[in-house]
Amino acid sequence: MAALRRTARRHVYLIQPKFPPSYWGQEFFIKMTHYGAVYPPLGLITLAALTPSEYAVTVCDESAGELVDFETDAEIVGITGYLFQMVRVFELADPFRGRGKTVVIGGPMATLLPEQCRAHCDVLFEGEAEYTWPRFLRSNFRPLSMTEAELKQGLEWLFQRLYAPEAFAARLMGNLSRFRNVRFRSEPVRASYAAVFLRLAWYYGGKGRAARKFFWGCLWKTLRQAPRIVGQMVIYLGMYVHFCKVHQLALSWEPWGAPVGRIRAPSVKDKMAGRSALVAGPGHSKRLVHLFCGNREKFGTSGDVP
Repeated sequence: MAALRRTARRHVYLIQPKFPPSYWGQEFFIKMTHYGAVYPPLGLITLAALTPSEYAVTVCDESAGELVDFETDAEIVGITGYLFQMVRVFELADPFRGRGKTVVIGGPMATLLPEQCRAHCDVLFEGEAEYTWPRFLRSNFRPLSMTEAELKQGLEWLFQRLYAPEAFAARLMGNLSRFRNVRFRSEPVRASYAAVFLRLAWYYGGKGRAARKFFWGCLWKTLRQAPRIVGQMVIYLGMYVHFCKVHQLALSWEPWGAPVGRIRAPSVKDKMAGRSALVAGPGHSKRLVHLFCGNREKFGTSGDVP
């Protein structure tokens, strides 16, 4: 894939390694189709979107037949992988480290088997990176510390921003604008859809004025712009109920309980104290969520960061 941002001063290179012959890769069937790969690198694309604007980002999908550029000028090389891609991840990581690149490993493999990954990277991300990735880049790659409680606070702030009613509605309406002049045969309306609609109307109606405005506003705009997909919009509104319930279980969050403007990010004082990412090193006393490993001199620090 081409660089997603070309005007930035610094460069990040993200790699989706090729799949080994396996059930998941569908290598032999793919050759009979016009497709390049089975799974797009959605995780890396998400990280590219979250990367600060001062960085250029290139995403390489080796599973789609793209060749890895070992001579890239990128300072940061990020590699993701599943367990069955571990051999290939290490085959890519070691040469890049030999060229002096800062190698970052993440994904399910890094979370499940961190000890095996540490010897092959400078930075290891355990768990989700939506919150910590941009902070890591803005910290100029410094190995700093973040406890699980601090990470949870940051994720709660991020999820509340992403799934606030206004933000979710804006994304729905943005996607809706693409369907204005599309001609297709929509799925026939079924009686069960009416039951779903009534249940959702009852749910949103009981959550107060803001919830009712959100529900009926989305439906009205859909009727005006793309009436053929009203049924699909009802499904999206049902999915939003599910998202809210999931976040309520994990983060004790009620989207209709307070205006979006009251949601606050972690304090500037915490950021200035350097609680952006995590420290590596054997015998570290705190349970850290993401671990920086490798050469400490490369990052200009020594010892544990409190």
